[in-house]
Amino acid sequence: MTLYLAIKAFHVLAAVVLVGAGIGCAFFLHFASRADAAGRLREDAGARALACRVAFLADLGLALPAGIATPASGFVLLKIGHWPFDAPWVAASLALYALATCLALPAFVLHARLAKAAAAGRASDEAWRRDARAWGRLALPLFAALAAIIVLMTAKP
Repeated sequence: MTLYLAIKAFHVLAAVVLVGAGIGCAFFLHFASRADAAGRLREDAGARALACRVAFLADLGLALPAGIATPASGFVLLKIGHWPFDAPWVAASLALYALATCLALPAFVLHARLAKAAAAGRASDEAWRRDARAWGRLALPLFAALAAIIVLMTAKP
């Protein structure tokens, strides 16, 4: 395996971890902020706190490192592969990654606040619900930007 292919494999795996961990965190936070049909989770502060903590740990331990490794390995691939940095698909990908980062940073702060509040038993108050809604409003465009980057990286139009 050439160095280029090894870095490309690492890059793809990092992207998979980034998107996968992000979707997993979204799944946990979505269900932590809502009740099931019987209303059980809404009444179980311990379950909500655990869901928030696990999702935050996944964000911190998986998504954050992958979010750093993906662009770093991408720049190495551009350099080694002699791809022009001003190619339209590269420029669009970089712009989308900048957008994703601008969405991810406040989402990460909100996520930390949600986990801390849930652990303190404040996952039912209005501030927690407001932060959960704000996190949700950031998550959808963030994942859309990441999906668009993957399409651009694959198709290289």
